Amino acid sequence: MRTRTLAFARAALSTAAVSVFLASAQEPARPSFEVDSVRANKDNTTSQLGVRITPGRFTVQNLTLRRIVSVAYKVRYLQVSGGPSWADSEGYDIEANTAGTKGADEMLLMLRTLLEIDSKCASITRLKRTPFTR
Repeated sequence: MRTRTLAFARAALSTAAVSVFLASAQEPARPSFEVDSVRANKDNTTSQLGVRITPGRFTVQNLTLRRIVSVAYKVRYLQVSGGPSWADSEGYDIEANTAGTKGADEMLLMLRTLLEIDSKCASITRLKRTPFTR
């Protein structure tokens, strides 16, 4: 019985490895930060919050997950829906570094990668009509 279990586990692992290889071969490389740190904001003060993009550095200070997603996808805050209940209440700090000088658009792509892959945040993009869209 143990031999069958081990054989099944090996087959499953090799199948998973082939699937991962095929998926990585088909997807283009996504830009990502070289070093990133995501932490819950402990201060909870609203006096210091926002996004700062400087050459080689991307910083978010005390923004909720919903706000970070709206920044990453360049949409209005009200256009972001779904997610856990704490997406509007807990603030986060992100400090990330890049190799060389990157523009704001490329850094926002890196932020999307951070949200989708590193944080395993699912992303489904749909048009959401609001009173402000036409």
